[in-house]
This record gives sequence, C-alpha cells and structure tokens, in this order.
Amino acid sequence: MTQKSIALFEQIKKQRCLSDEVIEAVKPVIQEVYYPDRALDEIQCGDMSSFNRGTNNDLAPDVDIIFLNAPNDETKGYKDWTPIGTRESTGKKEGVTSIEELKHYDPRLAALIPQLLTALETHFKMPSGNAQFKFLRTWQGYPGLVFNLALPHPDYGAISFDFNLDYTSGHYGIEHNRRFIRYFERVVDELGSEVAVQLVEDIKLVKKQGKDNARDADGWIDRTKKLFGFIVEGLFCQRFPPYAYAELMEQVLAHKWEPDANLQERWVGDQINQIIDAGFTFSELMHNMVRDNYSLPKGSWENLLQIAKEYNSTL
Repeated sequence: MTQKSIALFEQIKKQRCLSDEVIEAVKPVIQEVYYPDRALDEIQCGDMSSFNRGTNNDLAPDVDIIFLNAPNDETKGYKDWTPIGTRESTGKKEGVTSIEELKHYDPRLAALIPQLLTALETHFKMPSGNAQFKFLRTWQGYPGLVFNLALPHPDYGAISFDFNLDYTSGHYGIEHNRRFIRYFERVVDELGSEVAVQLVEDIKLVKKQGKDNARDADGWIDRTKKLFGFIVEGLFCQRFPPYAYAELMEQVLAHKWEPDANLQERWVGDQINQIIDAGFTFSELMHNMVRDNYSLPKGSWENLLQIAKEYNSTL
C-alpha cells in the first residue's frame, strides 16, 4: 500500500471514529427527552454524512446524524414539524436562528439544545459557551427537522453538526452510507487500495465541480441545480467495478432522455430506491432518479452535463 493510500485510510478511520464518539456522547441526552422508554441500544440512529464515508471535500468535520422514530405527538408535548416550512414561516433562508425564537415553536427542543451544546463541549474538552446553535430548518411535508450546532476546535477547525430528528422508521441516507462502506471495502479487497483511492478522489472532484456550478449570486447553493453528494457517489458506484472519471463522463454525454422523461424544473424530493450496486444500468438509473424519485431535477442534470462537456473539451 502506498503512502497516499495509507493516509486516506487513516483519515477515513479517524473521521468515522469522531462521528461514532459524537453519537455516543449525545445519545443519552436525546434519549432523556425523546426516547425515555427505550434503552440506548434500541434507539435507531447513525451518521449519514460524506464525512463518515470519507468523500468530503471540506477539511473541517461536517457530521450529519439522524435519529429515527422520533415522536411527534403534540398531545404529549412533542412538536410535529411536518407541515412547517421554516423559510416560509420565518421569512429567512436560514430558518430559525436563535434558541429564543425556537421557544415559540418548540419549547421541548429549545430546552434540549443547551444540553446538547454542553455534551459536545464536555466530549471535546472545550470551555463552556464555545458550542453554538446556528439554525433549525424544515420543509413542508418533510417528516422531521434538522438543526445545526457548531463547535470551533483548535485541532479540527470549525466542527459542524447536523442533527436530524426523523419521524419515520427508515431513511435513505443511513442505508446509502452502509452500502457505500461495504462497496468501498469490496473495491479494496478485489481491486486494490489504489483503485479505492482513485474512486474517492473522482467522487470528490465531481462533487466540487457540481457545488461550484450550483452557487447563486449570493453564494448559496441552488437546490434546483445542486448535484447531491449521494447522487455522485451512486453514479460512480452503481455497478461493480466502479466507473472511472472518464467512463462516467462518457456515459453522461451519451445519455439520451426519452421525450416523456419530464425532468422537473424544481427539486421535488429525495431518492427512495438505493443506487449503489443495485443492479441498474446507467440509463435505468437516470430514469429512476427522474421519474420515480425526483432526486435529479433539470438543473441538476444540466449541472452534471456541464461537468461532462467541460471534461470533453479538454480532450
């Protein structure tokens, strides 16, 4: 194994260890408020971030933890955020941005967040007051909520924590994460560490290109143009062996949509069907994302096509 491979594997191991430890640090706090009748090992949760998979481009940790089967029975004091879109409710892209503001919507959650901030500060051995609540966001129809906490750290940089409380019993992101890890290990075992390293580098490159293409004039990512990371990972890993960068770009350039493909002008929803090593041909997968799941709107496809055309122009 080369030094480059060793460095990548050590970095991925370090990142997974960090996210696993964060889950263990916050789980008892969340249990007390949302799962008082369940043992810790009965609480279904996990990290579904690219940070956990090692395909992240940002150097600072960006952890994305989800807790499933969260209660939303308002007769028992649990806020149901499903019908609420925070952008529409607050008039701000950022959503709910202070605990005082959050108290008006969800007093139980507003009381929990300071406890989570303390748990993170204790775990990372940081002074009280360093961790901060940044925002809470929801979308109308989304069965749950997402809130973000931040912690500046001298070694890791600005650590970002997205906590998802999901009312359903399953989530695409958790299974996608598991599939990617199994797939990556298979690449290492059957094709070698250098192929695995190249796969991660190719994914990171396309994710960066897609993010750059989706920025609006204010620097925000336009969700109708965003090329979601799970889509990029799925495109490379929808078959075994994985596509090389050039092979994937060739597939994109060669793809033809049927007249009734009906690409959406806006982002509609997440992917439900798993992508990684799921038996799709490239064409079948593209149509699945457009017709059955609406995870690839017209702007995202144009983003991907732009990346492929730019690659082709360099040949």
